[in-house]
Order: sequence, then structure tokens, then C-alpha cells
Amino acid sequence: MITTAERAELRTLLKARAKVARDRVEQRKAELLAQAEAQLAALYPSDDVRWRDLAREAERGVTELDAQLAARCQALGIAPEFRPHLACYWHTRGENAATARRNELRKVAAARVAALAKSARVAIETAALEGLTQLATGRLESDEARAFLAAMPTVTQLMPALEVGDLGPLALPRGVRMTETHEHAMSDETREP
Repeated sequence: MITTAERAELRTLLKARAKVARDRVEQRKAELLAQAEAQLAALYPSDDVRWRDLAREAERGVTELDAQLAARCQALGIAPEFRPHLACYWHTRGENAATARRNELRKVAAARVAALAKSARVAIETAALEGLTQLATGRLESDEARAFLAAMPTVTQLMPALEVGDLGPLALPRGVRMTETHEHAMSDETREP
């Protein structure tokens, strides 16, 4: 059996650990956002050893094809300064090259990190509360006290699953107005048999 002094010490320790864990959530949040920024800002030059051979082969191939194009143009009487050219371009970024797309991705990353942080904070608080509850439950002697503790409804009880069909007019697609047909159909559904 846990002594009163041990309960007090454990309670203090649980609260301190929860506070440190919350601080770590904020630290991790900053790390994740920094990682996302680094990915958005990343440049991949053509001379990178991981694909340098492919970039050089592409350049050689396009240079050869451009020489063939030049010969055709000369045969057709097109002056060298006016002829079309083939060129090989290396883009150091993908879709994150566009500022608007980077901004979009940045917002998505921030929203996702915020959701992860919120989930982590809830998990931390839940674990701390469960520990404190276990400590307190061991000291409860009366059935009334235990019933009082058990009476708090769960989040799932307070927020049951959403059934889209129960939303009525809210379930209509955006921009669709309620028509007499919809109203009639809804009144048929809600009419008792």
C-alpha cells in the first residue's frame, strides 16, 4: 500500500513530468516546423553525386539533338541566329519552387504540426490525470466517493459519432438550396410511422 507521503511525492512528480512534457511538445513543434521549412527551401543542384551522371547524360543527349536540329535548319536555309534551339534545364526544386505553393505547404505543415501538438498535449494531460486519479482512487473509502469519481461523462459520450444523414439541410452540398422536394423528403423521413 502506498503511504500518504509517497502519494504526495508521486502527485508532485506527476505534475512536474506533465509540465516538462508540455514544454517538450512546444520544443518538438518548433523542430517539426523548422524541418518543414528546410524541406521547402531545399535546392537540389544538378552536380549532386546522387544524380550527376543522369544530368550529364541528359545534357550530352540534348547537345547531340541540338546539333542535329542545327544541321536540319541549315539544310532548310534557316540562319543560325534565327534557328530554334534545344536546351537541357535542371530545376533545383519541384513544386516548392513557386512562392505560392511554398506558402500553401507552409500553412499545411503549420496546421498539421499544431494538430500533432494538441494531440500530444491531450495525451500528456490524460496520462497525468490518470496517474492522479489512480493515486486518489486508492484513498477513496466510500461507495459514494467512487461513484462521484466515475460519474464524469467521457468525451465520446458528450460528442457521439456524427451521422451525416442526421444533419438535415446542413448535409446539402454547398450552394444547393432547400427545395420543396427536399423539404417534403425530409418531412417524410421525420414523420413517425
